[in-house]
Amino acid sequence: MRIDRIFYEAAKQNNFFKKLLLKIILDDWENIVGSILAQKTWPLELKDGVLKIAHQDPIFASELILRQREILEKLNLMLKGIDTVKTIKLIRRSEKGGK
Repeated sequence: MRIDRIFYEAAKQNNFFKKLLLKIILDDWENIVGSILAQKTWPLELKDGVLKIAHQDPIFASELILRQREILEKLNLMLKGIDTVKTIKLIRRSEKGGK
């Protein structure tokens, strides 16, 4: 059995591995949304099927909305049934880690 498969199986049964898997996937944000959007947006958390995404400008929020279906498809494919992203919620922040 391949290590990635073992990891996904562990994530299905153990909350620690599930959180770790989510972190690994969300840390790959640039591959999910592209380099330009990744510079001005960043994922905050995934809870109850809602991915909260911070953005620095309404222009980037509009782009996220336009590409929502594509982003959700990519994330759900990467999650392989461990969790499901149903929608996104956008939050304006001036900088990463800012309020």
